[in-house]
Amino acid sequence: MTFETVKRRRVPLGLGLLLVAVWILFGLTRTDPGGGLAVLDAPLGVLRPRLLQPGWHLAPPGLLRISLYPSEPATLTFRAGGRERGALVTREGVKVSADGTIRYRVDPERVLEVHRTVGPAYDRILNRWVEEELRSAIGGSEYSGISGAHIEDLRSGLGQTLAERFRIAGLELLSCDVGSVRILPAAVTEGAPQKRSTDTKAILIGLDGADWNILDPLFEAGRLPNLARLSRDGVRGRLHTITPMLSPVVWTSIATGVLPGRHGIIDFLATTGRDGERVPVTSTLRRVRAIWNILSENGLRVGVAGWWASFPAEKVNGFIVSDRVAYQLFGVRAGREQAWEGKVYPPDLAGLVASLTVAPETVGVGEVSRYVRLPADTASLPADQNKLIDDLKTLIAAGDTYAAISLALRERFRPDFQAIYLEGTDTVAHLFMRYAPPVLPGVSPAESQRFGRAVDEYYRHADEIVGRLVAAAGPETAVIICSDHGFRTGDNRPLTDSRIGYGQAADWHRKFGVVILSGAPFRKRHELSEASVLDITPTLLALLGLPVAEDMDGRPILEAFEPRFLEEHPIRYVPSYETTAMASAGAPDGKTGEEQGGIPATAPADPQGDQELKEKLQSLGYLRQDSANSHNNRGMLLLGKGKYDEAISEFEQAVRSSEDLTIARINIARALFKKKDYQAATQALTDFLVRQPRSKEAENLLGNIAMEQKQYADAERRFRKALEYEPNFTDARNSLGILFNKLGRPDDALREFIQVVTIDPEYAEAHNNIGIIRKERGQVPEAIASFKKAIAADPEFAGSYSNLALVLEQRGDLKGAEEQYRNALRRDPASVQVRTNYGGLLYTMGRFEPARVELEKAVAVDSLDASAHNNLGAVYGRLGRTADEIASYRKAISLDPNYADVHHNLGLALVKKGDLEEGETELKRSLAIDRRYAPAYLNLARSCMGRGKLEEAADILVAGTREIPGDADLHGMLGEAYLRLGRRERAIAAFEQSLRLKPDQGELRQRLQALAGGSPAPAGTPAATEKETP
Repeated sequence: MTFETVKRRRVPLGLGLLLVAVWILFGLTRTDPGGGLAVLDAPLGVLRPRLLQPGWHLAPPGLLRISLYPSEPATLTFRAGGRERGALVTREGVKVSADGTIRYRVDPERVLEVHRTVGPAYDRILNRWVEEELRSAIGGSEYSGISGAHIEDLRSGLGQTLAERFRIAGLELLSCDVGSVRILPAAVTEGAPQKRSTDTKAILIGLDGADWNILDPLFEAGRLPNLARLSRDGVRGRLHTITPMLSPVVWTSIATGVLPGRHGIIDFLATTGRDGERVPVTSTLRRVRAIWNILSENGLRVGVAGWWASFPAEKVNGFIVSDRVAYQLFGVRAGREQAWEGKVYPPDLAGLVASLTVAPETVGVGEVSRYVRLPADTASLPADQNKLIDDLKTLIAAGDTYAAISLALRERFRPDFQAIYLEGTDTVAHLFMRYAPPVLPGVSPAESQRFGRAVDEYYRHADEIVGRLVAAAGPETAVIICSDHGFRTGDNRPLTDSRIGYGQAADWHRKFGVVILSGAPFRKRHELSEASVLDITPTLLALLGLPVAEDMDGRPILEAFEPRFLEEHPIRYVPSYETTAMASAGAPDGKTGEEQGGIPATAPADPQGDQELKEKLQSLGYLRQDSANSHNNRGMLLLGKGKYDEAISEFEQAVRSSEDLTIARINIARALFKKKDYQAATQALTDFLVRQPRSKEAENLLGNIAMEQKQYADAERRFRKALEYEPNFTDARNSLGILFNKLGRPDDALREFIQVVTIDPEYAEAHNNIGIIRKERGQVPEAIASFKKAIAADPEFAGSYSNLALVLEQRGDLKGAEEQYRNALRRDPASVQVRTNYGGLLYTMGRFEPARVELEKAVAVDSLDASAHNNLGAVYGRLGRTADEIASYRKAISLDPNYADVHHNLGLALVKKGDLEEGETELKRSLAIDRRYAPAYLNLARSCMGRGKLEEAADILVAGTREIPGDADLHGMLGEAYLRLGRRERAIAAFEQSLRLKPDQGELRQRLQALAGGSPAPAGTPAATEKETP
């Protein structure tokens, strides 16, 4: 066998050298100073990573590699759970996605550590970390706990956990923002009807202006048996209202679950699309579905009567009798005299509804006598009293009309959901509350005797209507009763005329209405902690077994439901019900009414009704010329969002539209005050007082401006002038109390605050201020009780949660304090003070990275807050960022030169850095501001002792013990100074005094025993603490 020799083909030497040269050239890399931090290593791990300086470097591919890390702060955008399989899942099984951004930076001193722990694919790794932490946080929460206002809890918790994880890896988290948490729409067929999870039925009864301060005394007297029973056997609570507090605005929010800026109704009037004419608001102006639209489109039968802005009546599965049938406060025409197009649906109900309409003139003397003590000859009454009686007849007729219609149509349609609105409870209070006991100044005993019982009697009449409606609905129907706001009573009544159109009628409204929930799905004998008018529609959806829309501003009142009901019918969510045009809008022709520019030209018209309503609204003071009221209301919405410049623009347009719209001028000053433009605010109020010299609101606001500028004498003069105009003006009395406390007069302050809560027991800020004084006096249990009263009075007042947290922190309950800070931030995420205090707590807990995140958020919101900069400096110090620490302290001092804490902290930081002279100067400045500042004495003495200046140190400590004789630490360090000076007897005396003040100093006791026995004392500096003061 013969084998052939195989010859290998050799690569020419020149070609091989060329390939090697190309390989080397490909590895030639230049790193620029601005291009990032460069790390060189070997993929196979044969070379330890090292940091490269800017310039040219050789890193042949496959053998070596250069990884770049950002040298400047970097932003990472994340979206987690965006796919069905990878969805984030809440505790109750709701699948959601979350998106947002994080900002971070690489610590240049730890870049090699970042390289080892994170590696070149850091974006992918960081995204994974964010998703892991989000999955953990969302999986441990229910959807209602991470959405809406509660998203702040998610942001805060995620930021803190990521900050710690980043720190361990050598990264610094600068900010973390969860932009939104959204329900995945995969399981929802867009526009398709939703399947109900329960066959519950419901009735919603709206009692405008109803207030617990009116209801409860009548319950106790046994005069409201129906409402008392529903309240007693079900759930009751206060209902927080919204701004602007106008009937069509709030009742539309109740019916939609969204804020006015979204539903589009912000006034009594709207502009038509035909010729720019201003007409009363209608259903065609509403931009979102009402509860009856949602239910009808999902197969439920509905019935609605009298609801604000329900004309033209929309096409629904059931019936709608609009607010144009009986004009409530604005008048009722005899049924057959009306033009009926668009007023009812179905249109063939017009005849029946007309037959049930009650005309005011049919309300006889006998009926009126129930409410008013009439003379034998009513013609002898003054004209203004006869006008009151005519208005009373109107409100009785309107309420009776809608009650009769609702009862008749319920029998015919058998709806799954029925809603009826009764305005009489508010109107009767506007007409007659000023006559109720105790007698107000300006009201004669004869007038009080004649009209004083009208409010209570109409509430009795409303109770009778409620009883008939609930009985007709049957025991299987769940009942929800609510009001849009409350009404001031007793000593809390202002001196302005309560009648609409005769003064500042809105002064009489309170921001809390009532809510009662009764029936099998609801708990029994339960008091709600908090609820909002925005929560009614979401609660109804949950009650009726339909998903709650994620994009609603309200949330179901879960606390109201029986746990078993929620177990059997878990709350479900959909992204939105606004996925298609409303089939029901613009009835009867089915055309959509969603036009932001005004009412569509195709909408049913009611020219006669429009004109009558406009004239009535104008005469009652609800409407002003042109669009002034709308501009003012839009301004209020913007002011509430912190958009001060935009709000001012709207208020100024309101003033241009109507020179006599005084509230808009006050609102301009309020917005300027919020902007801290005190000069412009003062000028606006001064000009206003020329027009309206006796304005309590203007005087109170001027007083607050003066107080902010430390012009205390002028502030007190302004507050007293406001109280001269109205002694029970609680805002001015509360302001006066704040001023007294600033002036070091806590007894006077406490007297004012107690008077405020005596006048108005639900004035949360005054309860909070009482708590502050109790805390400052060391009365911790009493302070906690006051802060809890403030929370009970107004669960949305963030300051009371923050102050309760401070007291709990003082008692050592750090976990409880953290919970209260989160409660505060949930209600006011933009509060610099709350976030600063929260950062201080995290500092105390040793969680410095989370503290830094919170405090950097605080200074981002308000860069002029000295306390936030001071606390941030203390955190930077604990993180070893000395340059940033000192810069923060210097910024705080530039903002508040008399801030003793920050001078102390800057001095201590400079001493640690080695700048001893400047550091000691700052410590001395701290003592010049506050001679009783113990840490400054201790740290100044420590610095002097470290430099061998023992006599100076002893003098400093002697001065400290004179100012603060009860401070054990000062006496202990003085003993150390004497010991080093060789003054043994003085040292022993100082140590003994320290032990008398603080006996549990074991080490010091041993040293003292050694000194007394003649032995040399071990070296040490007892009780000498170096501590920044956040």
